[in-house]
Amino acid sequence: MTREEITEEQLALCKSYEDYERTGMFTKEQLEMIKRGYRYGLDVKTFANPKYSDYQMQAIAIGCQRGLDIRYLTKYRLNAQQAFAILFGLQHGLNIKLFANPKYSGIQMWRIADGLYAKIDVSGYCDVTNSADFMENALKGLLIETLEKNGYTESAYDMKQMIIIARGLNSGLDTSFYDDPEFSNKQMEIILKGLENRMDVSSYARTDMSCDDMMKVYKKIEQYMYGDGQL
Repeated sequence: MTREEITEEQLALCKSYEDYERTGMFTKEQLEMIKRGYRYGLDVKTFANPKYSDYQMQAIAIGCQRGLDIRYLTKYRLNAQQAFAILFGLQHGLNIKLFANPKYSGIQMWRIADGLYAKIDVSGYCDVTNSADFMENALKGLLIETLEKNGYTESAYDMKQMIIIARGLNSGLDTSFYDDPEFSNKQMEIILKGLENRMDVSSYARTDMSCDDMMKVYKKIEQYMYGDGQL
């Protein structure tokens, strides 16, 4: 029996946090993720394996909690950037087959995921032989092209803001609700999320409103639309 088979056999016998702790296989950080998994009622066996870093464990646990297909998160050993790029892709319904492979560095994965999220054609730069810098420059060029075609001046925005605006433009949404560069990335995302869910975002698309307050209004609108109808 190989060492890996012995490890799998030992893990199969674990029924509690204490069982995993007694194996002596896990770091303090990994054990903390296992403890959280039990606390939130997750299927701990999906991520309680010493071959996964605590960051990969966290990404798998979040995927489980949100009912996502975690196969690409458990298939390989991933570093933090890789794991969370794949999780991001799963959360947003992206074609993760284009980048969910450890041959890509975490930064390469993120540049491809960013392009897919912005709904632009990444085929021109997604080959693994392209460096992360090449991918970033190619993505930026495509974002600038998208924004300028729609009357925007790219110099007013940072990279993340351009991605969020490009996604709205390529989805046929009214980006005027969040195209003020005074909005933070997070504020833009909350407004975009509302537009994607066909909400009236006018009540919270304001630069003077914090992200927390925006989310409170968003959730009230969401409750009205899909919940008990009481605002």
